[in-house]
Amino acid sequence: MRVSDVLAWVRRYVPQLNADEGVRVGDPQAEVQGILVCFMATCDALRRARQEGCNLVICHEDPFLPYEGLQGFPQTALTWTVNRRRLREILEGSLTVLRLHGSLDRWLVFEAFREALGLPAEGEGEGYERIFLVEPAPLGEWVRRAKAALGVPQVRVVGEVERPVSRIGLPWGGMALFVNIGFVERLIQRGADLLIGGESDDYALRYMADAGVAFIETGHSISENLGLERFARLLQEGLPQIPVRFYANPIPYRWA
Repeated sequence: MRVSDVLAWVRRYVPQLNADEGVRVGDPQAEVQGILVCFMATCDALRRARQEGCNLVICHEDPFLPYEGLQGFPQTALTWTVNRRRLREILEGSLTVLRLHGSLDRWLVFEAFREALGLPAEGEGEGYERIFLVEPAPLGEWVRRAKAALGVPQVRVVGEVERPVSRIGLPWGGMALFVNIGFVERLIQRGADLLIGGESDDYALRYMADAGVAFIETGHSISENLGLERFARLLQEGLPQIPVRFYANPIPYRWA
């Protein structure tokens, strides 16, 4: 089976890929010996792929920075320190790197995050902008639930933990970053009083505070790994002849 055949299998479930998806480095016609699925093709993830005998890495985020859609991709970008190191790991391991981003968000990632938090499938609105209605409970109770559901020891919180909340929006992944503040605003306009998301930043946190909406930040990769691990399981079931491994990128920082 070739890389192109794996991509054809994915297209059975998500026929339309986004412009930023597809083979980023490597040979689309390479014979696949094993597949490693991960949030980001970091140096550690690429080394793990080689150790596991996986020559196809399917990552959710692009391995190279900056993102072309945000800042453009300078001609010299592949000489940047981290890009150069990741590219070396890819070339030395004869790896092919395939990025699946928005397609996996639509198929699995968002819904896996919702399910983990115990939210109903139906809500006010449709798609990513649904507002999920729950019994009123203190913000602190949702902090406890989020930590337990996602297996994290701490989260960042905007809002008083005693305040009651009952209308939840989900800016998963990086959708609570200030570059995606329009998405946050649409959830607020739909009446959300609590947002549970992946990653945010100072600008967006202050925006949510001034808007009077509570926020729980769980972590970008943490909010998406559940769906990516589910994708790896489905991939293994659909392509049983090829070993599939899931690599949970470790959090690169610690609290001190």
